[in-house]
Amino acid sequence: MPGERKITPTLLMLKGDAPGRIFELRGESTVIGRHPDCDVQLNIEAVSRRHARIRKSDRNLLIEDLDSRNGTHVNGVPITAAVPLEDGSYIQLCDYVFLFQGGVVKIEEDGEKSSTILGMLDLAESTSSSRFTDVRPEEKLRAVLEISGRIFGSTLQLRELLERTLESLFTIFRQADRGFALLRDDRDGELRPMAIKYRESAPDSMAISRTILNHVLNERRAILSVDAGSDRRFSQSDSVASSKLRTVLCVPLLDQNRDPIGVIELDAQSPKGTFTEEDLDLIVAVAGQISVAIENARLHESLLRRRELEQGFRNAREVQKALLPRSRPIISGYQFWDYYEPAMLVGGDYFDYGPFGPVDETSLRDPRRWAIAVGDVAGKGMPAALLMAKLSAEARMFIRSEIEPSRVVERLNQEIADDDIQDRFITFLLVIIDRDSHVLRVVSAGHMAPIVRRSGGELELVGAEETGPPLAVVSGQKYRTIETKLEPGDVVVLYTDGVTEAIDSKNRQFGHDRLQKTIQAAQPGPQAVGEAVLRAARMHVAGHAQSDDITLLCFGRESS
Repeated sequence: MPGERKITPTLLMLKGDAPGRIFELRGESTVIGRHPDCDVQLNIEAVSRRHARIRKSDRNLLIEDLDSRNGTHVNGVPITAAVPLEDGSYIQLCDYVFLFQGGVVKIEEDGEKSSTILGMLDLAESTSSSRFTDVRPEEKLRAVLEISGRIFGSTLQLRELLERTLESLFTIFRQADRGFALLRDDRDGELRPMAIKYRESAPDSMAISRTILNHVLNERRAILSVDAGSDRRFSQSDSVASSKLRTVLCVPLLDQNRDPIGVIELDAQSPKGTFTEEDLDLIVAVAGQISVAIENARLHESLLRRRELEQGFRNAREVQKALLPRSRPIISGYQFWDYYEPAMLVGGDYFDYGPFGPVDETSLRDPRRWAIAVGDVAGKGMPAALLMAKLSAEARMFIRSEIEPSRVVERLNQEIADDDIQDRFITFLLVIIDRDSHVLRVVSAGHMAPIVRRSGGELELVGAEETGPPLAVVSGQKYRTIETKLEPGDVVVLYTDGVTEAIDSKNRQFGHDRLQKTIQAAQPGPQAVGEAVLRAARMHVAGHAQSDDITLLCFGRESS
């Protein structure tokens, strides 16, 4: 009908371990099966691990069997290829039966039709001024205890909670033929069907009038529509008339701020079992208990998601640590020291050691040339960590296959530029040590120049004026190699901007000048220089939260 809005397509379980449970079909593909990774998990052995799949096509949804042991049936017919699903299709997988609906609950527009209200209770205030006071106090208490006993402490799973809520309401309101709960999705504000219940047969498409919905949500009022087929208020509403409803109870669910988070509706279709004004008063009495239980369940789900996210980051941290060097190089006449600390659980800084260039089995045991690489992915957190992992794998491959340092950086730049990752770039520094000639070869892609502290105390910034742009900024970029020679007692310092940009409580950076003065004043040797820099940076921030990932590498020749 014109103006009709349908909620997300769904599967409604008619037969199985949770009749009335709703599964929304949101993604491009929904896999049904016994495996825990399936979108719809069914827990009987007869169901295959990956039994069937529902996927989107250009115009509709298709269902296909995934070579299951016991097959998939649609409207009683076994399927051998992908078939389109129509509104009202029945899907059977072993002992499970589902009803497919384009929207298990439809929100339908009422146009310009006039209406009057027969029963209404205002829930906008924390205490409702009920028009209907004929419900006996003991009846209200019994209903509240029924709801509380069923839903509080029984489960913190939101869908299961609402399923049990509807079961309790059907016990309290024995004339109810069907009911459903809609909750507002925090992500987009849309109403989503969370639970549906019917007393006997499976319902046809269920509908809620937008006129009713607006009164319930916008004005925070519980609505009673008595004998809707002849009610001047709702009789002209196509949604009510088409559903042939006799009476409707619709109540808002409010959070602690009295803001609407959803609705519950009960329908009674039998003329002998209509809802009354007393029923409206009664459902308002229990709505507060239901809302509290929903808020508790949502808080629980939010906590679980946070814990899962934190565990995911901890796992990612362990994986990222595995990508970093397990040990420092052992080169005769050289010493190495390093420090790495991400600002978050995972980070975008990277460093690595390894033999440089193609090597055979003999030279692998005692390489003549060693590569030291340092990188800093723009940004922090998981996106930067994923790009760091890509950089690590590709850098190792190119370092072991090229003979020219500049060629390694050029290939890395092109590889990452071709991926076209928006708003992401990497500063990168490649340093090659020749253990025999003691020549240091440096290629920089937008990274800070290595600082060489000579044995006499003077500092040299190698290639500070010869750096190229960061990786992924300019496709096809050529990079230059700069050389210098290390003498006994010289120390080389490589670092990321987490060192120089460490800030104190007054938002002042540690800075390049302070870094260079600290290096110059430190005791001889890579370890002494590195630890001096760390101490100075920590004293500068004085307990202020770390603002960026920190990587610091120091190496050099032993004094003769």
